[in-house]
This record gives sequence, structure tokens and C-alpha cells, in this order.
Amino acid sequence: MLTHAARLDATDLARTGRHLVEVVDPDAADRRLEAALEREERAAHLGRFLAITEDRAGGMRIKGYGSVEDGAVLRAALLPLTAPTPACAGAVDDTGQPCGDQQDPRDHGARLWDALVQTAQHALDTALPPETHGTRPRLIVTLDHQTLKTQLEAHGVATTADGLDLPAAVVRRLACDADLIPAVLGGRGEVLDVGRTRRLVTAVIWIALVLRDRHCTFPGCHRPPLMCHAHHIHHWLTGGKTSLSNLALLCGHHHRVIHHTPWRIRLDPVDQRPEFLPPPKPGITPAWIRYRPRKE
Repeated sequence: MLTHAARLDATDLARTGRHLVEVVDPDAADRRLEAALEREERAAHLGRFLAITEDRAGGMRIKGYGSVEDGAVLRAALLPLTAPTPACAGAVDDTGQPCGDQQDPRDHGARLWDALVQTAQHALDTALPPETHGTRPRLIVTLDHQTLKTQLEAHGVATTADGLDLPAAVVRRLACDADLIPAVLGGRGEVLDVGRTRRLVTAVIWIALVLRDRHCTFPGCHRPPLMCHAHHIHHWLTGGKTSLSNLALLCGHHHRVIHHTPWRIRLDPVDQRPEFLPPPKPGITPAWIRYRPRKE
């Protein structure tokens, strides 16, 4: 823990400590965590509300509260629609010339609001969901099969693609109306095989990539998969394959960093997880890293 404390923030250090407890006494740790999550989830569900009110200045305010389950569903639906777009794509300037790809002036809050409005309009206009990464937006939850299958006896915690913990009971409820995608994991958690819900291969690869990487893999970044791209480590244009062994999750910002700076990326030959080589500095021999060292 002292070694980890030198490079992890408080949130990641707490997660690491919980993992150590789970290794020492996994059953007791799972029971305590699931019980705590269920209490919090019930309390949040009972206190749920949504208010849409006029601000008497020509605008509207939205305020609400809900459970982690509700939040996970909302994120899964909205985040695919929050990607920055060119400021005037398809438009022309005063001279009749195309505007070009100017930077999106909206901040994340504005894009999230627009995504909410777009989702509501989409629901009014059509029954077909928007697509992302070759699939319709999904709430991806990782849970072992035995815990999901057992109705009452099992104790366990599931994890969403953006890092939220859900009690097994909540996941069993969600699974009543869901696509179940089987995945076979190796002893180190590497994805060995992924079942298919449709013939679109890119959808399967994306889900396998999310199961392996969980978030942006650049050191120090934890943006969730719905804000990430599948980066080809060996570029596709130069012969790189679109396969799990040649991909890594990177958010839009760090995807540009990898393409336009001396940073390098590879998969560790032992556990097949992404690691990065920083740009060289005078007098310092660069080393492959996964975590950004804390600043003293």
C-alpha cells in the first residue's frame, strides 16, 4: 500500500485497499460491500425526484436525484451523444466558402444538455435507438455468471463500464430485459472469448476492449469507455489489424496525444494490458508506465 500511495490518488488508493481486503477475505468483503451498496441504492431510490421549472428569465432549470442504477442508465444513453463536433460543419461563411472544422465551442455541460434534449427528441420521433461503436448504446455490466444466475444466495458486486459498483440484485433486475453477452476471461482477467449478439464484428471487439481496459488507459486518465476511441497500436493504414491484440481504449484528448506527440503505446507481453513510453528527457532513460507518478 505504501508503494501504491506514491503514485495513486485517494480514490484509486481506496479502490486498491478494497481489492486487497477482497483477496484476503473475499466472501466477507463481498457481503459487506453488497450490503452497503444495497442500503445506499434503496435510500437513493426512495429519494428520487426530477424537477423541471422555469427560472422566470426565459430559461428552464432541471434538478434531480436518483440511484446509481438510474445514473448508470442515463450515462449510457447520453454520453455517446456528447462528443465535440465542428462548430459549423456543413455550413458556409459570408463568402459562400465552407467554414471548415472549427473547434466545438460548447463545454461538457452544454454538450450533455444537448444530448439530453436530442435523446428526448429522438424518443418522440422514432423507436430506433442511436448507435455507437457498431452497437446501440448499452449499459455494460461485468459480473460473474454464478452470481448472476443465483437468485438469493449469491453475494457479489458488479461493475459498470464507467466504474460504478452495483449490487448483484440490481444487476439481476436489469438482466430481466437485456442482451446477455458471455465473455470468457483468463486467470489474469484477459478476454479469451466473447459471445456475439449480432454479426457486426466491430461490436464484439468493442465490448471485449471495454471488458479489458475499463476506461482510457493513458496514465492518470479514467474517462469512461463511452468517451473513448479504439486506438490501433499498429496503425490500420500501415497494416495493423482490427483485433483486441492491436487495440487500446483512449479518450479523444489522449488519442490525439498518441498520434501527434512522441508518446508511444504497446501491450505488455505478459498480461496484454496497455502501457506507455513518455517522450525522452535529457539525462533520463524513459521507462514503460501505466500510472502517472504523483507530483511531489
